[in-house]
This record gives sequence, structure tokens and C-alpha cells, in this order.
Amino acid sequence: QFLALLVLRHTLPLMVGGDGEYSFALFLLLVLRTAGILFPILVMVRAMATFHRRRRQQIT
Repeated sequence: QFLALLVLRHTLPLMVGGDGEYSFALFLLLVLRTAGILFPILVMVRAMATFHRRRRQQIT
């Protein structure tokens, strides 16, 4: 939730600003940078969840 607010804080001035054609390019660059940070975190969280689930199944 905090991360979504932080991204919105930085994207709204780009979308509202009158930069013309550059506003979409800057917005797209910000989205790609955010995805580049969030995707590896998502992969690590899912891998850890799978590891814990398999470990729990081995114990029982």
C-alpha cells in the first residue's frame, strides 16, 4: 500500500504536467524501473513460500 502511494506520488506530476509527448515516455520509464525492482522481490517471496511449504510437508 505504501509502495503504491509512493509510485503515485511520482507519476501524477508526470501525467498532469504539460510536457506533451515526453510525459508518457517518462511514465513508462518509471513503470519499467518499478517493475524491475518489484519483480525480483516477488520471485524471492514466492521461492521462500515454496521452500517453507515443502519443508512443512517433509516434517509431517
